[in-house]
Amino acid sequence: MSSGEPNMWQSFPGLRSLTLDHVNDIDSLLEGLQQVTSLQQLHIWHCNSLKEIPNWISNATSLKRISMKVCPSLTMPPDRIVSLITALQKVEIEDCPRVAFIESMLKDQLYTQ
Repeated sequence: MSSGEPNMWQSFPGLRSLTLDHVNDIDSLLEGLQQVTSLQQLHIWHCNSLKEIPNWISNATSLKRISMKVCPSLTMPPDRIVSLITALQKVEIEDCPRVAFIESMLKDQLYTQ
């Protein structure tokens, strides 16, 4: 199965949890994942080429948790972080140095509401 094959995820309709670790071409894999409507947990670890999280992730109705660790190229504006946090039960972001500092951003967001 090549990561560029758009329909590869249709073979896993009941997939609930997925860990992508050290994946080079992660962007095409993530785009195809929106076909897996049963996915509840997504772990993305050590994916150096990951630059951003696709928009569909905030709208995935079954997705409850996302974990992103050691993704040095990942960037996320504060509004995207807030969108993820409000849409999902658990969001973990560790060792992703280009992601905005979440704690201070959340305090600002809480004070303005």
